[in-house]
This record gives sequence, structure tokens and C-alpha cells, in this order.
Amino acid sequence: MHLRNLQQVLMPPAEAKQAYELIESDEVFRDIFYSLNVIFSLITKPDRFSDLDGSFKDSPDTLMNLPGSILSDLDPMSAFDKISTQIEQVRKGMPPEDPAILDNTLKGIYSNSEVGYRIDIISDLLAPENESLLLALLVYARLNGINLEQKDIDKVRDTILDRENTKLGSLFLYLLLPENSIRLAGA
Repeated sequence: MHLRNLQQVLMPPAEAKQAYELIESDEVFRDIFYSLNVIFSLITKPDRFSDLDGSFKDSPDTLMNLPGSILSDLDPMSAFDKISTQIEQVRKGMPPEDPAILDNTLKGIYSNSEVGYRIDIISDLLAPENESLLLALLVYARLNGINLEQKDIDKVRDTILDRENTKLGSLFLYLLLPENSIRLAGA
């Protein structure tokens, strides 16, 4: 592969232009400051990032509600109804609705303050406004053979990093689409 082709694979022209504009406008420094500020908040509050196991022990509500969340996610009749509905949608030529996979379980886990805090930190770092970090993440993934795009990061934020409306099934469906699974596998 020629150097020019390699550059276009790692950073297509539109992203290169975006990177140039970020540097030229000094936005890259604001993004770096923002990212460091988020990361330093972890360092300045080490108790918030230390004992995840202990936080579950200190939060009996989360532990007590988790079995009910898991059971509601694994209810055979509900699962059968959802699958039947999706099969019918596909049969009618409509795209299937997002399957609800472990959404109640994730909400239960995220209700723990420590876990929720970590999810919020990751979501904050991957915020659309943090363009410099997102571009760096895209290039890093591509250097490691994963053809990651901005829409992939957005999908993660909108599905499993959305504490109020988790949609693990939506993320699975997105990843199973041939155009996404082939692209992300580096093929």
C-alpha cells in the first residue's frame, strides 16, 4: 500500500480537514483541557474509582433489585413475543425493531452510583464536542486494524452509555449489519 493510500485509510480527507481546523482554531487545546479535566476528576476523587466490588456491597438496593431485573430480561414469554414480532416485521419487509437484550439488567447495574459514575465519565470523554479525542481514537483504532467511524462511537454512546435508556440489543443489531461487521473487522 502506498503512503498516500495509507494516509487516506487512517484519516480520510474530511477528517484530516477537521483535524487541521481543530488545530488552527485552538479547539484542540480546549478538547485536551476538557479531557484532562475529566481524567483529573478521577485522580482527585480516588475513592470514586477504587473499590467497585465494595460499592455493590454498600448499595444493597442495587443488589436486591438486580435478580428481578435479570428475570424480567430473561422472561421466556416476553422473549418469545418479542422474537415473534421481529420475525413478523422482517416477513413484511420492515426492518426489525431493536431487540431488548438485558436492558433492565444494565439499568440495574448502572443504578449503582460507582458504576453510573464510570459510565458518565466514559460518555463525557466520548462526547461529540470532544472532537480531538474522537479523531485520535479513530486513528488509533485504524492503526490497529479496526475501521472505526464516528457513527460507531455515536452508536455506543446512544445505546450502552445511555444510562436512562440502555439499548444493548440496538448495538448488537447495528454490529450484525453486514456493512458494519465487515467494515469493523477490517475486511
